[in-house]
Formats: sequence, structure tokens, C-alpha cells
Amino acid sequence: MQSVVAGWRRRFGGLTAVTLLAFGASSAGCSASDEDSPEAIVRSLFRAAEAGDVEAMVKCYSPAARESASGYLAGLADPEAKARFMERMKKIEKLDLTVAESDGQQAKVLASIHIDGKVERETFRLALADGAWRID
Repeated sequence: MQSVVAGWRRRFGGLTAVTLLAFGASSAGCSASDEDSPEAIVRSLFRAAEAGDVEAMVKCYSPAARESASGYLAGLADPEAKARFMERMKKIEKLDLTVAESDGQQAKVLASIHIDGKVERETFRLALADGAWRID
């Protein structure tokens, strides 16, 4: 079975996505603040995805990652593709996150995604830019 976020990564060189398509209610998601941490950004990404808030998801990514996601985002404009994506996100039973590495400028967050009675593992790479952590 395909991983929840592996498809995101394949489509945009490291991740999930979203820019041009705001098809959900906007939320604060991934705002730059002193409380941001690599783990908090990844958790915000999943929260926004579960809510179908593409705009908030986009804010979790660096500008370079956003740019590389443009083709995938066009695909999410299709109502059937969006419905499949949302259905998959709603099946997540539990999300465990661990910061595996961090040097203050770059970090790696390991995610254990419990879905359909199985555990899928994904690695998110993040970078600190302009004082805010973003998936890169």
C-alpha cells in the first residue's frame, strides 16, 4: 500500500503539497513564531492536510519546495484526486514524531504514521529560513 506522504515526496522532491489551490478554510498553520520547531511544523502539516486546508499546508514548505509542488497541486484541483487524498488522511489513527537530527539550521523529523492498522515511516527534512522552520 502506498505511503501517505511518499506520494507527496515523489511529486515534489521532498514533499507534500500545495500552493495555488486553496480549497479549504484558511487556518493559521505553520506561522513563524518563537514556538515553531521542526516537529511542530510537521504536525501542523498533517493537521492542515486532515482538514483539507491546502493553503495552510503550503505554508509548511520552503519556497523551493512549494515551487517543485506545482504539478502535484494542479492534480489536487481535480475533485476526485482531492477526495482520495482526504480519505487517506482521515484514516490516520496516530502520528508519532521524533526529531532525529538538528543543528539549529537543518533538521530531520522521523514520522511514524499509524494507518489502516499498519505503521508507515517517513522522514521530513526541514531548514530554518528567516527565523522559521519549513519542510525543504
